[in-house]
Amino acid sequence: MEQRECRELIGTAFASRPYPGDDRIAHADARYPDYEGHRVSLFFRGKAWRQVTFGALAHDYRGDPTATIFFMTEDGFCYYLPAFLLMALDPQGGDIADTLVFALTAPEQHKGEDLRRFRARMDRLSTNERAAVICTLRCLAERYDGDGLPDNPARIALKSYWEPS
Repeated sequence: MEQRECRELIGTAFASRPYPGDDRIAHADARYPDYEGHRVSLFFRGKAWRQVTFGALAHDYRGDPTATIFFMTEDGFCYYLPAFLLMALDPQGGDIADTLVFALTAPEQHKGEDLRRFRARMDRLSTNERAAVICTLRCLAERYDGDGLPDNPARIALKSYWEPS
């Protein structure tokens, strides 16, 4: 599929995913006021996923934009995933694309607890949402092929969980 088709698929697939609620976006730790999860919650709070763009994240987030996805709860991740998928398709979204591909790559089988958490998170996605993820990973795989990377991270992600052989 072309990127345009992927963008349309993302918009349609995630159109009815409900907002998780202000307190269910990112992990928090009251012991540490400077904990990154607090910044993630503040930045994303009240925003529809369509409002979160590469430009907004890169310019307005007070921290490392590539770290945000790792501090999200399962509900926050699934709700904002379409925004990250769209950012990854943006030619300027290189670091975000790399981070997203890593987040969408299943841990190896011997990493039991990490793999269990990964599957529990991804199992929350509907069939159409999963199709949008696969479409995005395929587009990124083509981009990485063009970059001449020896190990294509998007193809690794696809094989790890989304399109096992």
